[in-house]
Amino acid sequence: MVKMNIQFEMYDPHKTNGELAAAEVDMFKSATSGKYIPIAIAGTGGSGNVFFALPKPTSNPRTTNPNIANLCTQMITVKVSNERGKRDELAREIKALTHIKSRKHGTRASIHLLHPLDYLSAEEVGANGSVWFSMTAVPGFRMVRLEDVAENDGRPLPKPLVAEEYLQLSSAVRFLHSFEVRVTKGEMQSINVMVSTTSVQSTGFPTFTLIDFGMCKNPASALECDVEWKHFCTMMHAFANAGIVTLPASLNEHGEDDRDWFVTAMGRCDMIALALGTRTRASLRGRLEGLRGKYRDGITRLEREETERVVKNVDLYYGKMSDQTILGTFWRELEE
Repeated sequence: MVKMNIQFEMYDPHKTNGELAAAEVDMFKSATSGKYIPIAIAGTGGSGNVFFALPKPTSNPRTTNPNIANLCTQMITVKVSNERGKRDELAREIKALTHIKSRKHGTRASIHLLHPLDYLSAEEVGANGSVWFSMTAVPGFRMVRLEDVAENDGRPLPKPLVAEEYLQLSSAVRFLHSFEVRVTKGEMQSINVMVSTTSVQSTGFPTFTLIDFGMCKNPASALECDVEWKHFCTMMHAFANAGIVTLPASLNEHGEDDRDWFVTAMGRCDMIALALGTRTRASLRGRLEGLRGKYRDGITRLEREETERVVKNVDLYYGKMSDQTILGTFWRELEE
């Protein structure tokens, strides 16, 4: 089982710009009416900035002596926008996420989608106010980081890891595209997928979660869902091929080009055929579940070790938000 103590990834961890400027703190507090304590910038997107935050205590926290462990369990993210164009986009995202939340109770796909907790819509704030919503934080890193490690190492990602990611995310995408939901996420890219190693599946793999619904379509047509499915398959094909270099380095043990193993797992069909054929899609799922089963049963010990190595290496390439940042900011904000 992959067990890692991965903390919350900050936006651009190579620099110190995860730290909050005074203007950002003031804007955040004003927008959320002081409900949350901003800790750090988590990211920035087309529809607004995302902050790591903690709920403001209703009682004196010094009487409960909060420590880093219980603060991290309370960590959430808050997406805020006060720009006119972005406000409309964020309002659309809030509407879609609340629609999805109302229909995902009891579904396996729910763990691979965002959970909105609270929000302030454009209708509630008027023409000039800030729109925001809070959601459960996903401790970990973005899928693109795994691709970076593969490219830096010049070694492809383990096939069981790719298979597991496909199985997890495809269930979420199919749920979004189902007749009851009919939502397209938009911007189906590896930078918009979070990898959480603190939330591990029964198979021993990390949990993959789709994030950033700023470009979503709700409701979406069947054609729009088909197009997005093709984008999802293209993203997964790129993930499967990350780190695979030119021949002959990409030859497998049988002397064959391993570049298209992911397509081979689909039964030698192309991406469009996969997108349109439910029978082909089911065939792929069965083949990839076989790969995942080998990992779980310990048959491919080397591939399991390789998966753990790749995930651990993410921590070497990218810094994380420190405990001191969380605790220090929390106390400093309360003392003001």
